[in-house]
Amino acid sequence: MKRRPSEILIMEKIYEYLMRRPESSISRISTDCGMNRRTVTKYLELFSWVKNRSRISEHKGKRGARVFSIDYSLKQSERMNLLKMYYEDYSYVASQIRKIASILNLPRKTLETALDAYVDLVAEGLMNCEEHKEVFREDMPAASVYLACRMCKTPRTLQEIAKSCNIDEESIKSSCSVLGKAFRGKFQIKLALVLSSSQEVRLRADNVKQEDFGKALARIDNRIMQKLGISARDPIEIIGKRTTSVSAWPAYKEDQNLDIIRIDGFTRKNAGVAINEYVTVRPAKAKEALGVTLEPIHMRLTVDKDFTNFVKNNLLARTFIKGDTTFVTLLGHHIPFIVTKTRPQGIVKITTNTKITVLKEKAKLTSEDVTDS
Repeated sequence: MKRRPSEILIMEKIYEYLMRRPESSISRISTDCGMNRRTVTKYLELFSWVKNRSRISEHKGKRGARVFSIDYSLKQSERMNLLKMYYEDYSYVASQIRKIASILNLPRKTLETALDAYVDLVAEGLMNCEEHKEVFREDMPAASVYLACRMCKTPRTLQEIAKSCNIDEESIKSSCSVLGKAFRGKFQIKLALVLSSSQEVRLRADNVKQEDFGKALARIDNRIMQKLGISARDPIEIIGKRTTSVSAWPAYKEDQNLDIIRIDGFTRKNAGVAINEYVTVRPAKAKEALGVTLEPIHMRLTVDKDFTNFVKNNLLARTFIKGDTTFVTLLGHHIPFIVTKTRPQGIVKITTNTKITVLKEKAKLTSEDVTDS
């Protein structure tokens, strides 16, 4: 006798519990069925795919708790058959997501985010788009992986993801566009992130010439800059093991038509890559920095207003992310700093209005710093 998948048994167990005890919260179901809250929440969201046809409803109970109940106008066997049918769709897509993740060697967190994103997106709107069901079934695994990579800042391009599953890039973007019409709120924001991040390339990191050292720039081929829709001095995002930002500049004449990006050692360290390793590059949206805190590395400084202004003037128009390292040159000596705080968070650009705080020495971690990181 063929053994039924454990997922189906879990679905039946939760469903039967709701039959016995309608108006149950996630906490009550979790405790009585011996499952963790995450598992219960996942399968209740799977149930919501069939909405009215499964006769499972959700409303707010006491203290805002999510409460689920069943309409008995449909036979239990019919309800379970519907749920199993929709679970087969989920099972197929989940297997495709895992296959793509394996090919691209994605971190576990990114894989889990892709699976969660698919459940979220489908539970919110897929059943309202029956005419696109087959398109979703084939394209949504790739779209979910792409969304997860963006959310987790995993350096994989749309081109790489499309190649891993033999689906063209336009089909993935088209699927995301169709989905966008079905969603509201946070789901629409997630999809907007996917669609706005489609301009990106993978380039091999190499070193700059001596005259460009310390200028926080990246030399890129003109053809690549046109593809990204950027010009000289525009900020770009460079993603390796971590993310950083510098200004784009045209490649040296001998580097034209080569898929390389020339960045100095500080920028490579900020991106977490070495020479000949690959990075993802895309246009950056830098916000004006209201405040930036710099901490000296391995030294103690005498800091006054003049020194703070000197540092600020040397870093004007540069872009930073919390955790980046940089330096200023004083009397022929490099003074290295690490960016410990930015306001707002994300990629920021230093302007004349930015308040720069230079610490005298390495600061002790506060509870606020631990929370931010």
